[in-house]
Amino acid sequence: MVSSKSTSLADITDRFLQNLCAQVQSGDRLVVALSGGVDSVVLLHLLAQFAKSMQLKVAAVHVEHGISVHSGQWSAFCQKICDSLGISLTIHHLKIRKQPQQSLEAVAREARYQIYKNIRADYVVLAQHQDDQAETLLLQLLRGAGVKGLGAMPTIRLLDLSKNTILFRPLLNISRSEILYFAEQNGLSWVTDESNQDVSYDRNFLRHRIFPMLEERYPAYRKTLSRSARHLGEVAHLVDELARIDAENATIAGKLSLQKMRSLEHARAKNLLRYLFGQHKARLPNSRKLEEILRQLNSIEADNRFYFVVDNLAIRCYQGSVEFMSAESSPASLEPVIWQGEPRLVIKPLRGD
Repeated sequence: MVSSKSTSLADITDRFLQNLCAQVQSGDRLVVALSGGVDSVVLLHLLAQFAKSMQLKVAAVHVEHGISVHSGQWSAFCQKICDSLGISLTIHHLKIRKQPQQSLEAVAREARYQIYKNIRADYVVLAQHQDDQAETLLLQLLRGAGVKGLGAMPTIRLLDLSKNTILFRPLLNISRSEILYFAEQNGLSWVTDESNQDVSYDRNFLRHRIFPMLEERYPAYRKTLSRSARHLGEVAHLVDELARIDAENATIAGKLSLQKMRSLEHARAKNLLRYLFGQHKARLPNSRKLEEILRQLNSIEADNRFYFVVDNLAIRCYQGSVEFMSAESSPASLEPVIWQGEPRLVIKPLRGD
């Protein structure tokens, strides 16, 4: 637990206010993702504290996943808090089911973010903090992520290009122990998800087994890992900028020139493909599949037909150009058209060359 000697309520509040002022403007609408846990409860109270003076419109959203038997109680708790603060709350009721080869955490997270994308606000505000950042960085390292994954969680991120809604994390430089200290000193109440103690989940295993040992040897590990994540985030931004420049130079009439792509160094060509997948909102393929796509693009003849599907994206190569399109709208396999002596035979138009 944080002692008053190492921090103070004023110090925590000042850091939060600096983060808030650096991003938002008077009149902005902020919607807090409220789970009922201590992190989001503290976030909501901090925002409520400054909403009037900064002329901010603050609301909250709660997602009831239906995973825990206590889900209904948590929803009622969140409603009670918002009522006491005079903040409107929207509750979404879901029934999350684990999908094959997917973790329950990942499925729940995807469901939440789909809801966030439909929120009408300038910012969707999340309560992720310094400890979450350290956990995310180490998890990504263990998964073999590239620089984009190792950049972990940015303070701000555009959530939906078409709506200009931004994800905002104003607690990233505040630790979990400081958040608990703030909550206790202010007499706040919160709910505790029983699954947070289950070390079968990777994040909980790090939190309860690994990080306590790490802290004994490296007490400042949260700050140093967070700093590393910021550095890697900057590198990821530069890598994207390089890919954007390469895409502009190698794209002709909306299609990627096979010749210009091949003129790039191998790692740079892979970086370009990753960027193009991201631009088309496709889930990035793993390293092996990406290498195979690039190998085939480098080995086929320019006039050969090439067709590859990645997530919801179809990659087609014809006459020296690579085209990215929705897999659903890409040409299906041709079905025979049977002529039965009609004077006029109607053939449906085909997409493509």
